[in-house]
Amino acid sequence: PLDRKSAATQAGLSERQRKTALRVASVDSGEFESAVDSDNPPTVTALAERGKLVDLDGNQNSLDMLGW
Repeated sequence: PLDRKSAATQAGLSERQRKTALRVASVDSGEFESAVDSDNPPTVTALAERGKLVDLDGNQNSLDMLGW
């Protein structure tokens, strides 16, 4: 089976596009639906920011730290 990085590469995504897609995909589905269906939906960049990992100290981390 392909890992996410390999699948994104085979799909022709750049590294930045891959990271953005994974971050958007990690947003809670309820939060995502509410945001997208709102009168002022967020940009993809804003959604990606919501999908960044936050550690127990409140620090945002990149998915790259997990090898994604």
